Amino acid sequence: MLGGDLTGHHRRSLPMTVVELARELLTPRVGHWYDFSDVHRLADRHGFTASFRGSNQYPYRFHAVLHPR
Repeated sequence: MLGGDLTGHHRRSLPMTVVELARELLTPRVGHWYDFSDVHRLADRHGFTASFRGSNQYPYRFHAVLHPR
């Protein structure tokens, strides 16, 4: 990341790279966390039913399987 990292079609300046790195250390962007009820609500809103399967590797993760109604 010295001199800026590649971001799309432009290079970020070194100061901006340092700012972004500090921001990531303070508030990491690890993705979004959803509950079963969130997925059920989204599926219902878009005409699907949702069933769930647990992850074999990580107990806190799950797979949502969406089926058209």
